[in-house]
Amino acid sequence: MNDNQDLGQQVEKLVRQNLERAGFVVNRKPIGSDFEIEYDLVKNGEEMGIELVQGRQSWLIEVKATRREEVRMTSTQAKTAVNEKNRFLLCVVPLDPGDTDPELDTVRTKIRFIKNIGSLVDQLCNDLDNLEDFREEITAEVLSGVQLEVRSGTARIRVASSVWENHGFQIEDLADQLK
Repeated sequence: MNDNQDLGQQVEKLVRQNLERAGFVVNRKPIGSDFEIEYDLVKNGEEMGIELVQGRQSWLIEVKATRREEVRMTSTQAKTAVNEKNRFLLCVVPLDPGDTDPELDTVRTKIRFIKNIGSLVDQLCNDLDNLEDFREEITAEVLSGVQLEVRSGTARIRVASSVWENHGFQIEDLADQLK
């Protein structure tokens, strides 16, 4: 199993353990494909997110792990966050650069969830939609810790560590945040 799958499964296991005790159902849900090398949960070449269900309410979680001061969301991920603002969470697992095989307890303590990511990336998603019309007008200015990044013709939304540090909460608070 590769590192991406292993780490994604560790996060899924932690989320599942934490939330099933609170009455949630946790499912994998395909949310698009991503060719950038990141620590996403990938199965059969398709990126998988996590869906939480409690009664008639459900939430979507996009899991990102990083050894840098940022994570990147694809256009599909960012648009899903905007379109599903009330039920989309970004889960970030910031790891130390030298930690190539993190223990489950290390992952648990570092996980941060951001509930308002859809609001934070909303304007940049509009910029993505209009990218071809005004490519030169899009600035590299960071707005609230999020930034539009275009490399080799591929647009991504960069989310700085300040976002999960200032807006994130720990896995122990996840069930309460969703109620």
